[in-house]
Amino acid sequence: MTTPWPKYIERYREYVSWECKDLPVDLVLAVIEHESGGVAGKQAEKKCKAAILPTAGGAQINVNRALGLMQVIPPNIKSWNEQGGEQVLFEDMTGNDERAIRLQIRLGCWILASAFKGLNKFYPEVFPTASGGNADPNNVQCALIGYAVGVGALREKFDILKAEGKPLTHAQLRISFPDWGKSPKTGKWVNRPLFYAEVVWNEYSKHIGGKKIDTQPPGLKDKVVKVLSGGGWLLIPVAAAALWAMSKGKAL
Repeated sequence: MTTPWPKYIERYREYVSWECKDLPVDLVLAVIEHESGGVAGKQAEKKCKAAILPTAGGAQINVNRALGLMQVIPPNIKSWNEQGGEQVLFEDMTGNDERAIRLQIRLGCWILASAFKGLNKFYPEVFPTASGGNADPNNVQCALIGYAVGVGALREKFDILKAEGKPLTHAQLRISFPDWGKSPKTGKWVNRPLFYAEVVWNEYSKHIGGKKIDTQPPGLKDKVVKVLSGGGWLLIPVAAAALWAMSKGKAL
């Protein structure tokens, strides 16, 4: 019997159904539960690798913390924006309206789906599917490691195992690299990708079988910014904000 999610996680099922086409909804909900506890717009307490992100006012800001429901790091947000398409703003990753929620989930799912695709690309004999929906438990756990630290870091470990003739599994990673994520200088954990994958998998395994909600997603709303005018606040779409500022001789 599938365990129901608490309401503060289940509330995102429809958004995940819209934004995550090749991933099981409940796997994404498990990531959300672990990463943010379902708090939209969450900013991590610990610092991470920084990147410059655009803001709703047309400026740029240096961000050094993971953001949003799935705790996406700033360099990944920047990479998304450089690919074109819907530009994700700092306010999108720290907000809690529908647009913000959808984009936070969209970016997280993009990274998780890329982990499945990367494993399939580099090790097709072991990971024969690029779709998270068709993956076995080992594939899911390894993709979760890729989500936590990047597929590149996972490949370094797998290539060592492959050269030694050992299986490319989460279990073997635990045996061969028990201190992965521990600082050699301080002996303290910087991150724990193997433990992370295990915890998220265990939570997901309790909820396997949940369904996607088959509804047509509405168009993504524009981000609206507040600009102070002589008569009070004006609400204008962010796409028009720069033109409005130029007409007033102001920089956003």
